[in-house]
Amino acid sequence: MKKTYPKAKISWLIERNFANLVSHDPLLDNVLLFPKEDLKKRLRKGSFLSFINILFSFIRCLRKERFDLVLDLQGLFRTNFITFFCRSNLKYSLGTEFPGNLLVKNIIPRKHDSNRISSEYLFLAKCLKLTTDKFNPRFYISSTIMKSSVYPADTTKEPFFVIFPFTTRRQKHWKPEFWAQLIKNLINKYKTKCIVIGSALNNEQKILEEQLISIGVVSLVDKTNLKDLPNLIKQSQFAVGVDTGLTHISLSIGNPTIAIFGSTRPYTNPVLSTTKVLWLGLECSPCGRNPTCNNKFSCMTEITPSIVVRHLDTLLNTNRKNKIT
Repeated sequence: MKKTYPKAKISWLIERNFANLVSHDPLLDNVLLFPKEDLKKRLRKGSFLSFINILFSFIRCLRKERFDLVLDLQGLFRTNFITFFCRSNLKYSLGTEFPGNLLVKNIIPRKHDSNRISSEYLFLAKCLKLTTDKFNPRFYISSTIMKSSVYPADTTKEPFFVIFPFTTRRQKHWKPEFWAQLIKNLINKYKTKCIVIGSALNNEQKILEEQLISIGVVSLVDKTNLKDLPNLIKQSQFAVGVDTGLTHISLSIGNPTIAIFGSTRPYTNPVLSTTKVLWLGLECSPCGRNPTCNNKFSCMTEITPSIVVRHLDTLLNTNRKNKIT
């Protein structure tokens, strides 16, 4: 957008919990906050009058803004609802379903015929006739955040790699014994330490965290905030993760990253040479939220630690050669 219209003023509507990830980006002129957590709390408590007051207060604030163009990049009912109340003569939704399609006139379909990362956003950009050269993942970390980031003492004083093993869905998990094997191998091979990152773990994931700590992993689970995490990841030698937000952040930063995908496959072509996606392409995969394997999850269990190590070696060697040349 800025390449095509350098003088355009861009606002981004985002949940309050994630605002720190984008608020410092120089391409943005304004960050608007959606009170999702406040609304959820009121619903859980049954405070429907309070819920309505918060929602309508948000809508009033939103309608004070006048936009030339509104883009709904998620195509969910709630984002369709928000788009409906935005003041603009030109609105587009990137994909949507009933009943959200009743709220948005201009719907651009999500193109799923490409394995390229961000292919649907690239298609949207082309539909809008925007400049699309070097349409690559990016994540901006300001110098202020780099200087102000705070981690537990001595965490980053020696080389380390990071892992992201935690997700919301069981079918996206990698076997705990695989994580243990991999970490022992990598610590010994690269003479470095391992840091595990995550938050809000369920009981099964807490058990995995304890197992990892028992083999020498440093846990920063729930010990960092979202603002500091990208800088911590950037300082690592490399990252290994399943399909979770931190894995995608690591990729976007340009950090050497191994992404283990199975029941989900957001992309297999990450564009950046610093990332390798491991996905077996089994007949039943991707299954999303509807596994058909009776909890075997072969799409994940057949990706063994030795496979990860082999691809990581190749990835690191390739990136070293690229830096030299």
